[in-house]
Amino acid sequence: MEPGVIDRAPSFPPTAPSDADDVTISARRKARWKYFGPLLGIALLYVVAYGWLLASSSFLPYVTDNNESFSAFFHGSNMFRFGIAGSFGLTDESFSPDAAAHPYVYTHGGNFPRVYTFLLYALGARSVQAQILIAAFTIGAAGMFLMYAYFSKVAGAIFATVAALVFGSDYLFFAQWQVNSYRVWHALFLFGALLCVHGIGGKRRRLYLVLLFVLEACLVYFDLTFAVFVSVFAAVYGAVMYWRRPRLLVSAWAVQFAGGAISIALLVGQSIAYLGWPTFSFDLAQTYGSRNAALAGTGAGDKLIAQLQDFYASHHVVFWHQLGSNVPLRDPGYFVAEQFGWTLQPLTPFFSLLLLVVCLGWLISRAPLVGVPERRSQTGIGARGVLNGAALVVGLVVAYFAVLLDASLLGSRAADGLQFANVPVAFLVALAAACAAGACLTRAATHRWLDFAALSPVCVMAATGFLLLTALFIRTSASMYNPDLQPLVSLGNWLPTWVAQAMGLVVVGLAVALVLRAMTVLEHTRLVAYLMCGALAYVVCYAVLPGYVVSDYLERLAPLAVYLRDVAIAITVLVLGSAAIRVSRLAGAPRGVRPLLALGAAVPLVLFGAYWLNLQREYLGLLPPTTYAFLSQLSQPPFQGASFATNVYPAPVAAQTGQWAYTDQSLGRGEVNLTDGGYMVARDYDYLWVADASSNPAYAKPDYFVCATPLNLKIVADRLTGTRFDCSRLGLVTLAGKDQVFPHERVVATDPTGRNGWQILRLDWTYPAYLARVQGLPGQADDTRVRVSVNRDDATWVVQPDYEWRQQEDLPQAPARLRLYATGLDECLIAETNDASSFVLPISFSNLVRVSVTPRTSNTAGAEYFSEPFVIGEATYILPDIRTGGAQQITATSLEEAEQHARDAGTWTPEASTGLKTYALPDIVTGTAQQVQARSLDDAEALAQTAGTWTPQAGTYGTVSTGVTLSSPDHPCSRG
Repeated sequence: MEPGVIDRAPSFPPTAPSDADDVTISARRKARWKYFGPLLGIALLYVVAYGWLLASSSFLPYVTDNNESFSAFFHGSNMFRFGIAGSFGLTDESFSPDAAAHPYVYTHGGNFPRVYTFLLYALGARSVQAQILIAAFTIGAAGMFLMYAYFSKVAGAIFATVAALVFGSDYLFFAQWQVNSYRVWHALFLFGALLCVHGIGGKRRRLYLVLLFVLEACLVYFDLTFAVFVSVFAAVYGAVMYWRRPRLLVSAWAVQFAGGAISIALLVGQSIAYLGWPTFSFDLAQTYGSRNAALAGTGAGDKLIAQLQDFYASHHVVFWHQLGSNVPLRDPGYFVAEQFGWTLQPLTPFFSLLLLVVCLGWLISRAPLVGVPERRSQTGIGARGVLNGAALVVGLVVAYFAVLLDASLLGSRAADGLQFANVPVAFLVALAAACAAGACLTRAATHRWLDFAALSPVCVMAATGFLLLTALFIRTSASMYNPDLQPLVSLGNWLPTWVAQAMGLVVVGLAVALVLRAMTVLEHTRLVAYLMCGALAYVVCYAVLPGYVVSDYLERLAPLAVYLRDVAIAITVLVLGSAAIRVSRLAGAPRGVRPLLALGAAVPLVLFGAYWLNLQREYLGLLPPTTYAFLSQLSQPPFQGASFATNVYPAPVAAQTGQWAYTDQSLGRGEVNLTDGGYMVARDYDYLWVADASSNPAYAKPDYFVCATPLNLKIVADRLTGTRFDCSRLGLVTLAGKDQVFPHERVVATDPTGRNGWQILRLDWTYPAYLARVQGLPGQADDTRVRVSVNRDDATWVVQPDYEWRQQEDLPQAPARLRLYATGLDECLIAETNDASSFVLPISFSNLVRVSVTPRTSNTAGAEYFSEPFVIGEATYILPDIRTGGAQQITATSLEEAEQHARDAGTWTPEASTGLKTYALPDIVTGTAQQVQARSLDDAEALAQTAGTWTPQAGTYGTVSTGVTLSSPDHPCSRG
């Protein structure tokens, strides 16, 4: 038995007691209760806390990401309903109830969790809610038990209890994944593997070797990234335990290798059977290379994505558009920055500082330093005492000065609110605190005040180095965290700055006490081995699969680094608690003073615990389990059985509606363009993962679109600063309900919390009729869709529109609506008709007008298309004058008539107007309009101004009606 470990699980079943064994039975009962009592409390808290988490979210919890519960449900149901012949047992990712849509496979991981959901489905758990509930209280509960059992074995039941409580209350990094029916296996696999490593050294070696084999096989067939972490962890941990028993160690490694090899062989065989060898080898090379290389945001990366998209779509294989990062993933600086940004920063820099300081001090205290404090009286201080005392006090002053002066203690770059912003004052306070702390530390280590000579020089050197490192960390910590997540520091603003500073001084002093061996806590070498082996396994896992670790774990807050971080939190709690107990039992203190000492000593522990619990409360409010509250509505009419497109992963939607759904990241933008082929809606079919995508036209017209804003730390940080991105800003949502031709979407359900985290829209795929492009007259726009001809007889003007009707739907054509307008800002309707006949106007009519055509089908009307403005009746025409090289004014009833008059007078030829356009401007002389031939609108205005027929105050029509029409007694809009 390891020295210092007294909290062990008793052997069961116990032997039958005799009457003479009362004392032994009593001891066994106490040991049993010491082991199972805390476990019973943990189980009760687990049921209450996770039961509430599930019930409060209608058993559909979604915090930052629970897509995997829904996808695992679908994967299992696909296996049950469609079999494995077509997919060769690979994960079938098609979210459709139709057999023709299957299979569409995922080849980059095993199918183990889906086998569990398949069994649940086969046994009758045929809803996501039921499977999440069962997984949380079977696999999740088993994982918690194995965690408790492991830490009890290596560090005692007290530490195991604290660790289980820390993990269980870690809302973001652990709890939300316990109600994820895919990720819930993590704790079971990790702690099950470590317990098997322990077990192979005992009497039941063969049993634990078999269990280790099974665990390894299931683990590798589960998630390759997590498998690398756990496999390396268990292998290195076994080496630490059994390095003196090489045969046993080799046996354990061989069993691990065999279990992993079988799973890899199975996965490779399935992939080759489905893809064929050439395609499989290409898939393997491209997947590993693209996810672990710095290609994101580069031209080469975009080109690769396009190539891979076509390749995978043709083979019905899932392809995520992920290219690792746009930085060197394996750069050590980037690795450290990612750990600070995604693992520590959510705890806030202040809490992280306390955590790192205490844990580093504890680890140093477990190192085999030379020398221990001497428990004997010293005569005089001596050179050794002077050197020890000076080094210790200098280190304390530097560290305390950093704590008091630097705002980075609270994660802020500014010094607002600090009580010691003045450097001399901060230095004096740090010096006084350092002297007091040095004396107390010496007293605790040697039982004598200021007996520095009794301290171990090696321990003093280690303490001084630790203090200088702490000061350096405090001074630079603000630059080590992710600036995008900087607002998260406000989650600790409830703690006054002076309290945080005092807490920092106490914790630094406590850590130094550990280094000086003035206090011993958790003297368990196996706990150190756990942290060291876990850290090494994590680094190896990152080095092998950096892109997967960053995108699949760190940025998603998925459980990986948490198995190191939360253990460090538990160690910190135990250290603070042990310090409080030691102070309360301080020898020589009067009995009446001891309660006060105990109360004061408990303050750091209480503040640390309160800070932790408040963080969980804050995140519970910022990232509630009801992020996808709309899911409970989708299983009810009118959504049940309806098809969906969504801007997020579609599995949760499809699992609730029972109908197909897919991701369309372009549809939500609401971009609609009219082309020669009709209305084109911006679409994205890259994530249309159904085998019949090319043959089933229904996928082009889903019934509904759901916009959802999955929450993450970046969005939370933005919201804390007032910056928000939600569904109300999505293009399709902003267009919904507006009076427009197309589209006609309607918002039918919305987030009732006011956060606009989700919206459900009913989609309208009734394309309206439209007009094709027609050849416009010279000078008219290229997008001309209505052309007009004007004919004159003795008594009337005949206005005849010319257009080409088109539609995308197979619907009967209805008569178009034609309108004639007098143009200008005071535009008015002159005439309207529902047939294709011409407009007939009296010969006395004179005005700038335009014609509109509204194409229609039997059930919808298209847009109103307008012709270019044109003049009917007499108007002033300004044409080039070939004699003077300037311009000339001609009054005529049409441009052709004006040109003929000028040609007859010898002042104009067709060549004179080459390259010129005709612009319509208000005529301040006649009050109607004039036509000016010029190269630009500016030139036209200058010519008219020179002719005295226009001023800037009159405005302009341009080539379309955008200016002011001057009214006259004969103007149509002025008539009563």
